[in-house]
Amino acid sequence: MKSIPLYNAYSLLSECKAVIIDGKFVEIYSLCYAEEGDNEFLILQWEEEVDGEVLDVEVVFNERDNFMVEVDGQKLIMTNTNGDVEEMILLRAINLEYEETQREHA
Repeated sequence: MKSIPLYNAYSLLSECKAVIIDGKFVEIYSLCYAEEGDNEFLILQWEEEVDGEVLDVEVVFNERDNFMVEVDGQKLIMTNTNGDVEEMILLRAINLEYEETQREHA
């Protein structure tokens, strides 16, 4: 496992269409880096059904709690505003058109 500065983690997240957190595919609701400790730079939201009731779930990460971020392959490990450690797998879109163009020129 490796630690990277928050800005690098932010850059990785900005390239993602979604993440997997708690086994759920979740699109990023808000992502905004501001170099301010209280800034909520990442917000994830989704709906979850519990006992037949649909609940809104929101996980928020601020900059102060994530000055350095643990990285393990495609997984980021960060602390949410409740102090809980969260693991999320990054999901990036692949530009196949670009890759095909590169193969044609090889």
